[in-house]
Amino acid sequence: MQASDARDGAGPDDGAAIRETMNIVIVGHVDHGKSTLVGRLLADTGTLPKGKLESVKATCDRTGKVFEYAFLLDALEA
Repeated sequence: MQASDARDGAGPDDGAAIRETMNIVIVGHVDHGKSTLVGRLLADTGTLPKGKLESVKATCDRTGKVFEYAFLLDALEA
């Protein structure tokens, strides 16, 4: 099967509704980048609360820590 075969009938032009939410599961061993991956996805997709990225970077500067995308998850409320 080619990649184009898997998409037949499921493209944006077929009239299907586009989902606003995507559920994903991330698994892995301790310290293998799960939080970093999710933090990066949140930052790159613009889904963080306004000013959150800048706030976390400022906190890192103030405390002398190197910024890591995983810190974004610690800064979010459940």
